[in-house]
Amino acid sequence: MHPQPYRVWYHVLTSLNTPEHPLWTGLAGQPVGGLTVARHLQATIYLLCAQGWAGDGLHGARRLSLTAAIWRVTDRDLSADSAWAATVLLDHLVRTRTCSRDVGASTWAEHTNRTWEEVGTLLATGVEYARLYGPAVLRNRLTAA
Repeated sequence: MHPQPYRVWYHVLTSLNTPEHPLWTGLAGQPVGGLTVARHLQATIYLLCAQGWAGDGLHGARRLSLTAAIWRVTDRDLSADSAWAATVLLDHLVRTRTCSRDVGASTWAEHTNRTWEEVGTLLATGVEYARLYGPAVLRNRLTAA
């Protein structure tokens, strides 16, 4: 089952994109497009659905944590830069959801009582937010207006 996004977080998230914590920059300091981040998070959902999420209480060598899944998803276009930007976006979403400036998505996802539904919703929200509000998407909307 693929989770659905939680859109209530969107209005707060835009205020969290600061110079100290830029949303759309990879580890190499280069901009990462919203669609690339969305593809990275979507691939993470597919991987976790296929191999299983480690936090579901079931045991198995192939199950992955949220962090491991994000960093395992790489190919020609999905790199450490897109993994980093995806992680930063998820961190911002969790901070918005919890009203805490210090929590990170990986720690949040690994909490004992966390469910796959919550983690999947976080990922689905990240996918949709990146598609709607990523840098290239916003630039295209502004030039079309």
